[in-house]
This record gives sequence, C-alpha cells and structure tokens, in this order.
Amino acid sequence: MDTLRQDLRFAVRTLARNPRVTVILIFTLALGIGSTTAIFSMVNAVLLRGLPFKDPDRLVTVWLNNLPQGYKEFYLSAPDFVDFRDQNRVFEAASVFITRDFTLTGQGEPMQITASLISANFFSLLGSKAILGRTFLAGDDEPGHDHVVVLSYGLWQSRFGSDPSMVGKALTLNDTIYTVVGVMPQGFDFPPYFDLQGGIIPWQLGVWVPLDVKARFSGDLDLANRGALSFIMLARLKPGTTLEAAQSNLDAIDAGIQQRYPESSKGWGVAVVPLAEQMAGSVRRALLMLLGAVGLLLLIACGNAASLLLAKASGREKEIAIRAALGARRSRILRQLLTESVVTGILAGMLGLAMAYAATPLLVAAAPVTVPRIHEAHVDGWVLCFVLAISLLTGLVFGLAPALQASRPNISGALVEGGRSGTGSLRSQRFRGALVVGEISLALVLLVAAGLMMRSFLALESVHPGFNVHGLVTLQMRFNRIRYPEERQRAEFSRQLLQRVKALPGVQSVATIDLPPLNGAIASWTFNVEGQPPLPAAERPIAEYHSISPGYFKVMGIPLLKGRDFTEGDTGNSKVAIINETLAHRFFPGEDPVGKRINLVDPPAAPVWREIVGVAGDVRYTSVDTSASFDIYALNQQSYSDFPTGVVTLVIRTGVGTGSVAAAVRSQVQDIDKEQAIALVRTMDEYVSRSLAKPRLYVVLLDLFSFLALALAALGIYGVVSYVSTQRVREIGIRMALGARPRDVLRLILRQGAVLAAVGVAGGLLVSFVLTRVMASLLYEVSNTDPLVFTAVPLFLAAVSLASCYLPARRAAKTNPMTALRHE
Repeated sequence: MDTLRQDLRFAVRTLARNPRVTVILIFTLALGIGSTTAIFSMVNAVLLRGLPFKDPDRLVTVWLNNLPQGYKEFYLSAPDFVDFRDQNRVFEAASVFITRDFTLTGQGEPMQITASLISANFFSLLGSKAILGRTFLAGDDEPGHDHVVVLSYGLWQSRFGSDPSMVGKALTLNDTIYTVVGVMPQGFDFPPYFDLQGGIIPWQLGVWVPLDVKARFSGDLDLANRGALSFIMLARLKPGTTLEAAQSNLDAIDAGIQQRYPESSKGWGVAVVPLAEQMAGSVRRALLMLLGAVGLLLLIACGNAASLLLAKASGREKEIAIRAALGARRSRILRQLLTESVVTGILAGMLGLAMAYAATPLLVAAAPVTVPRIHEAHVDGWVLCFVLAISLLTGLVFGLAPALQASRPNISGALVEGGRSGTGSLRSQRFRGALVVGEISLALVLLVAAGLMMRSFLALESVHPGFNVHGLVTLQMRFNRIRYPEERQRAEFSRQLLQRVKALPGVQSVATIDLPPLNGAIASWTFNVEGQPPLPAAERPIAEYHSISPGYFKVMGIPLLKGRDFTEGDTGNSKVAIINETLAHRFFPGEDPVGKRINLVDPPAAPVWREIVGVAGDVRYTSVDTSASFDIYALNQQSYSDFPTGVVTLVIRTGVGTGSVAAAVRSQVQDIDKEQAIALVRTMDEYVSRSLAKPRLYVVLLDLFSFLALALAALGIYGVVSYVSTQRVREIGIRMALGARPRDVLRLILRQGAVLAAVGVAGGLLVSFVLTRVMASLLYEVSNTDPLVFTAVPLFLAAVSLASCYLPARRAAKTNPMTALRHE
C-alpha cells in the first residue's frame, strides 16, 4: 500500500511537470470517453435496463406473420387471442390490448385522449400497481362491469389538478359515464402504440379501460371476425419455460386454427417475441452501431495518447536508465509508468463524465420520440460504473505499450553524455508508425460508415412522397360513435365542416381523409378483382384503404393518371373507388382499369363491388423508406358502414400560419358540436420530418464521430512525422550539406507519411468491407459497398493525411545544415 501511494504521488508530480502534454492527453482521451459514455447512457436506457415490470424477462408479445405478403409481426384477431389464451400450456397469464382515441368531455374543453383497451388482468400480469385506488379486478371486463377507468398520471395531473379524491368520481368518455377506480404512477406509459415498422409511438395523456373480448361488437372493433386483425397479445411465460417451447406450443395451436378456419387463417403463422426485444424495435441495431462507432473513436484517442506517451518517454530515457542502473527492476518501472497512465485515464474519465453529463440531455432532446424509453437516458449508477471501468481500461490500453517500450532502456547509450539510444528510438518510431496506421484504418471505417449513412439519408430526403408537402396543415378528429351512430350523421358533420373551413381566410382548399400519410398507422383490407380467379381469404392481396372526400387529390397535389376524381354526384347509392398506379400495374397490366370492379369487403358476407373510376399516383402512406403499396380510395360518405375507422382528418392547403388556421378550424368545430375534440394539429412538413428523424439522428452522430476520428488521425500522423523529422535533423543537415535541395527533403518526409497513410487506408478498406455488412439493413437504396463512398472516402482521408504531413515536412525542408550539425 505504501508503494502504491508513492507511485500515485510520483505520477501526479510527473504529470504536473509537463502540464501542456498532460492537458492534451486528458482532453484527447476525454473526447473518446465522453462520447462513448453518452451513447452508452442511451444504450443502457433502451436496451440494457430491465423493463419496470415484475420478472420482465418472462414477458412476451404474440403476433401473426404472413411473410409471402410482406407482413411480419402483424396484429391478431380477438378470436385468435381467445384460442391462444385458452389452449396454450406455456403461459402463466395472457392479456390483450388495443389503442384507441377517446373524447373526454364534461370537465372543460373537449379533449381527445389515448385510451388503451385491455383485458382485466393486464396490470396484474405486468405486476404494476396504482398509486391511488386500484387497477382492474377479474370481471371488470365483462358486460355490466366494464364502465370503470384507470387514469394515467399525466392526465390526472394536468386535467384534474392531481386531485387526491379523484377515485370514485365519474367522467365522460365518448358520451359514456365511467367511474375512476385508480391512478397509475408517474412514468407508467405502457402499452405504447406499436407501429408496423418495428417502432413505437409513445404514450400520450390517456386512460385504460376494460375490453370484453367476448362481445360481438364494441365501438369500431369487430370482435367476432377472424379477419379483423387489430389486437396485440401480451403473455407471461411459466417459470422455466423457454421461448422455443412457447413458440412450438403456439405453432401447434395455430396449425389447428388454420385447419378449422382456412378461409381467414391459411398462410398466417404465429410469432412469440420477448417484450424487451419488441420495445427496442428497430433501434437496437442502430444504437449498437453507434456504440461501436464511439468505441472506434475511443481506440483512436488511445492510439494518439500512446503515441504522445512514446514521444514523452524518449525524453525520460536517461531518468529511466539511471533508475535501472541503480537496481530498479523492470516490473517496478513498468508499474510506475502504468500508474501514470491510469491516473491520466481516470482524470480523462472525470472530464469525459462531465462531457457526457452535458451531452446526454441534448441527445435525448434530439432523438425522435419513437425511440423507446429514450427519456430514461441519464447518468446513473450503471453509467458511473461504466465510466470507471472504461477509464481504467483506457489507461491500461494506451499506457501499456509505451510502458513496455520505456521500461527496457539502453542503459549504456542513455548514460553517455549526449548519447542516444538509437535502437530504442527506432523501436519507438516503428511502434508509433503502427499506431498511426491503426488510427487511419479506424478513422476510415468511421468515415465510410458515415458516408454510407449520409448517402442513404440523402436518398431518403430526395424521395418524393407522392404529394405536395408544403403548405399542408392537418387536423385529426375521431367521431364519437355513440353521439354519431349513423352514417348520415357523420357525413353531415363532415359536409358542414368542409363548407365552413373552405370559407375561412387563408384557406386555399380543403378535403378529408381518415388517416393522413406518414402518421404511423394504416387501415388494411384484402380485396378481390372482378373477372379474375377468386382467391381464398388468406391468399387475397392486401391494400391500404383510405376514406376521402371529393377534392382530396387536388388538395394534396396527387396526380390523377386516368379517369376522374370523386364528385358530389357519387354520394348516392353508386359504389365507386379510385386505385393507385401500383395496384393498376399489378392487377390490370396492359389494360385500362377504369370501369372494372373490385370487392373491398373482408370477409364478403354481402359482397360490395365498387367501380373503379380513376387511377391516382402512388403515395408513401406508411413511411418514406417503404415502397408504394396497393392503395384503394373510397368516398367517405359511402365507406363508414363498410369500414368504420371513426377517424376523420382535415387536410388544408393554406398560405397562412398553422396556429391561426388551427384556431379558426377549432372554432368552427365547436360551433357545429361543442363536445367534439380535435386531437392532432400538424403540418405535412412535420410528418415528413418525423419520418426522417431516426436516420437524421444517426447521420448527425456518425458525422460527428467520424469528424473527431479524422481530426485525431490527422493529429496522430502529424505528430509522428514531426517527431521523425526532429529525430532526423542531423541526417537532414548532412544531406543538405552534400547538395540535397529543400524539395528533395520535402519529398523524403512526405514519402514516409504517404507510406503510413497508404497502409492505413488499405487496412481500413479491408475492415470496412467486412464491418459495413452489419449496417446494410439501416441503408436505403445504397449498397453497403457503395463504389462512390469506397472511392471518395479513402481519397479524402489520404489527402488529409498528406496535408498533415506537409507542415512538418516543410519545416524540415527549411533546416539550416550548419545549425543542424552544430546542434548535434
């Protein structure tokens, strides 16, 4: 212990004697440690930290798959859930949920909120308890007991002022009286809305209400139809049950379902997915890629630090030789040098922690809301342990090789007056050269990854969504089906609202659709084409279904390629539809689809054939990075009874600000029905921006890390060339005295730097070809071996490396031979 204290005191004094070098060392390492810690805090929150539920590793979600039709992890029907729940041998408990919008009235201005319809055992399955009152009891989801509600903490706080006596009070949801039985704790935001792109849409202010899966119809939910795929199943595995056993058991149940109900179930499989994996969604690979990127940055920083220590050690050769001559063993010298590097690593870790502490909130703010649990990212105990471990490891990594070199001095050479340890110097030069080669290789890997992501993001940004984005404002509402039970009532509301909004100042045109493009949700239905061989229900093609008003295509700027738009004359009994270009090419190749008919009812209890009156251009409804799907448009005044989504979205083309338009429309809605709420008010520019939020974040972070890596690699090669040119002052002086010209010296030094750069670039290319495979799924219309990136990046890095060599080479070329020889 006394020896350790001596080593620590000596290490501190040694670092203090060279404050300039020490500051550079600490700051260089702190950049790497801080960046790594900030990304780790995100990885810890999203991927590593356990879900806040009882035994979260036993929680799974259950989905349907239909891979031939492109559906992976799709929703279940209510009858599917009942079969899986009642016939399985692997679940301790099973629940079901679905997310819907409810309108809260009676306590101030009408408010549209998110409601999770859940089985009564949902909270007990998770092991979650209320902070006020209770959660649901067995039987609360049965008829006669289902008008109870549990409030979210946010709604309880913002709408009801954290009233502690709220339990037992009544509130009105969709014109139905519910009794509040409990309030959930702050931060409980489960379930979120799981979208079909592997991500989630976070919880908004809302409530939980019981769902009776035995009912035949509940609002807009068809609970008896196996073709109505709308539900997500949550289950808890029995202790000791493996995921493989659960999958096998549900596969057997699904096989029986397909035998009994081939019309609706054939072709669909079942998938059991751990809840933790489901919550992480599509961000898992991207976060691990970012963590790997900052790991490479940290290695480059360690390489720079090791190179700097080697240069510093050359000035301590005499000191170390004297200690060795006086009897100090190599292990003792090695321990002292490692102590110095570890102390440096710890100091760098403290500065890096401060950097991460400041950077993490910025990363959370910049991250899209669809990154699950990102708001939980902060510097906690696990992050502190990570910083301590990485600081110690960093100290050992960058200090070990220089310590091994320095602890083996040439004693006789170092003790001679003016003597130089030529062998040690050559050994150090080779090692520093190897470090620089490694830095350049790692920097190239980061630059290639950043280049690929940038190319992918630019390709995404250039994708035309199929409509004119600018100047569009959307306002979304959900019809209360108790207040508006009949189709004509909903149609009359929409008609009045459209007339009023058209007359508002600044409104150029207006129309309605059920779900707007890029909002993260879709309504999908199968269809048949008249005159083509009928297919079983499970093999029918699936189209995204859109309920619109006349004029929608004009408002959105969607081109009509054939036929005509809907007109007011179509609002009678005639059944008409408009299809998109992709559907027309697939099912009507080489012919005009106008005048043909399609059947949209699924299953066709009473077939409703619609005449195709037009073909519209393709629109990216799901996201900008997905190809156009099959789209079918129906007139909203004909479609409510067929496909009751209950949602209407106004799309307004305007030349004035969003706020003024929203306020004016809200006033018109209140004039028609003071109990009708407006939920989302967004511009189409916002929808597009949100769709690009994740790739934008990845590009920004990768660009930042690659820039830092490039700067560190450039400093590394500059340091090596400067050190080498300094060590060769006498040689350069002799060369110039014998007639060498400055440009010859310049070429000599640049050649050495060019060799290091070439070897580093070659090694980096080989590594990049291997490592970029893991990011192939994150790229859009860009190959992970894109020729442009793999050509431009190495040339750019080589140019930067040569530029870093030029200054020390130019300085060496200006050497005065007489001064150099006198110095030696």
